[in-house]
Amino acid sequence: MENGKAPVKHDIQSWDDLELWFIQHIDLQDRFRMARACPFGTIANGLSEQDDLIRVDLCRIFEAVKSKIAAFFTKEKAQGRLAPVVNEEALADYCLGVVQGAMLMGKIKRTRHATEVVVREALAHLRQSIRSVP
Repeated sequence: MENGKAPVKHDIQSWDDLELWFIQHIDLQDRFRMARACPFGTIANGLSEQDDLIRVDLCRIFEAVKSKIAAFFTKEKAQGRLAPVVNEEALADYCLGVVQGAMLMGKIKRTRHATEVVVREALAHLRQSIRSVP
């Protein structure tokens, strides 16, 4: 971005930050009139069997984002705010999959509403993992 700020904040320290992370993806897509899906998904869709280096780079990007989300879930679990059975890595993968799918649906349907519904449902699912701290 010209102002030095990324359109999506990946430093997640709170549940509000996680919600903002989802919303920023929708806002980013909305800026392009819902005509684009996730840039990484778009690149990945065009990969051939010979594009291993690009595939590796995309994996690194996804892993970097996943690790930030998983670190938040790990912190929450350590502080007793997530159910003990929660798998932090799997939950982070879930978040990435949801945002990818939501952006694809937004592009197909060309409406922000499509992505908002998916994100709202995902956040409701994630909140089921929250425990009240004794």
